[in-house]
Amino acid sequence: VANGTVPASFSVDYGQVGLNAGKIAAEILNGKSPADIPPSAPTYETHAPMISKSAAAAFGIEIPASFDDCGCIVE
Repeated sequence: VANGTVPASFSVDYGQVGLNAGKIAAEILNGKSPADIPPSAPTYETHAPMISKSAAAAFGIEIPASFDDCGCIVE
């Protein structure tokens, strides 16, 4: 999407994944055993949309105004 190859995606938000990793690191630094921390996997909530304005235009897709403030549109 960022390169304009496809008009949109719904993929893992790596900022959120990093935040989750930081929380786990804090638990370990506060003395919790890593063996006591359950594994985690990305969930729906850790995903985010990304829309390419240029690719959408090339495909003839109009981006709805409801996405104007999503912070997910790239040129």
